[in-house]
Parts: sequence; structure tokens; C-alpha cells
Amino acid sequence: MQEGVLLRCIFDSLSLFGENTKAALLANLQQAGVGFTPETFDIDKFSIVTEDLLGRSADFIFVKILEEFCTRTNTTSEKIGISGKAYDNMSNAGILRSLFAVAK
Repeated sequence: MQEGVLLRCIFDSLSLFGENTKAALLANLQQAGVGFTPETFDIDKFSIVTEDLLGRSADFIFVKILEEFCTRTNTTSEKIGISGKAYDNMSNAGILRSLFAVAK
């Protein structure tokens, strides 16, 4: 349903590193097989490749994606089932999986 919104959040969040770095990251992600259309996007592959490319910096991107999605869809992390202790115990990939499940 809102996969397009999630993908826009991902693109915008990658801009935190600047446009040149964003373009390089997108190229690396696509080279690794990450598709960026609602039909081809694989959240697990995106999470793994992003963590491989950015290491601990991927955390900033994942949090930014969650914040952007909640803002654009007028929801909260609690409403999509990511809050409190659950949030603290989830991996970044788990957070994004939950977010993507809501977007569908």
C-alpha cells in the first residue's frame, strides 16, 4: 500500500550523507541486487547490504527511515508495533521488516 512512501523515505534518508555519497550508495545497493521499485524491493537485502556498506552508520539511516515514514504517514512507532522494550530489543533489520510489513 505505502511501499512508495517507504522507498521515498529511504532515498531521502540516504541524503544525510550528501548527494554524491547517496548516489554511490544507491549504485552499490543496486549492484548488490537491491531493487528500488515496490515490486522488487527486498527489505532484508537492503538491510544487510546497507549494514555491510556503512557498518554502524547504518543505524542512523534505519532510525531516520523510521522517523520519516512515521511523519509522512501520520503514524507513530507505537501504532506500527515498534515501541519501548520491543524497539530496544529489535535489530535494525527487524525494525525495517516491521516497517515494511506496515507499508504493504
